[in-house]
Amino acid sequence: MEIYKLVEKAQAGDRSALAELVARYQKTAITRAWSVVHDFHLAQDAAQEAFVIAFKRLESLKSSASFGPWLFEIVRRQSLKAMTRQENFRSLNDENYQTNAEPAWYERHEEVLQALKNLPAHEQDVIVLYYMEELTAKQIAEYVARPIGTVTKQLSRGISRLRNLLSEAPHESK
Repeated sequence: MEIYKLVEKAQAGDRSALAELVARYQKTAITRAWSVVHDFHLAQDAAQEAFVIAFKRLESLKSSASFGPWLFEIVRRQSLKAMTRQENFRSLNDENYQTNAEPAWYERHEEVLQALKNLPAHEQDVIVLYYMEELTAKQIAEYVARPIGTVTKQLSRGISRLRNLLSEAPHESK
């Protein structure tokens, strides 16, 4: 089902539509949050809080087609808030602070995720949707409410920049 239809159903109170929106955007929201906070568990928390806020404010969304960019902005704001809270916590308990282990998918892609944070946010979004969510350019255009030509250009530029960053990065010998 198209995003705008899901959003309209969710706005009408359909809980299964809300669940489908979370399922479609969850990994992308977490990755987007991670690009701000650089801590997987903190990113999960920020993304979860962003979904709660988004669903509470869903009726205020004027265009159901712009759900993706609207959600990503909420994720970004919640990530900044989470980072501030985390810094306050660290300063109170600096000696005992430990980051929990990241999940296996993060470990497999850590080098790429580190490079990804150096790209502009709009390129991060389309690359994550393309590679992690395995969406087509047309589906991504729907998610981010941009023309397909813009999405393909952002994908191309983002991939090129990512390749350059990864080829410049020092690699450990194994």
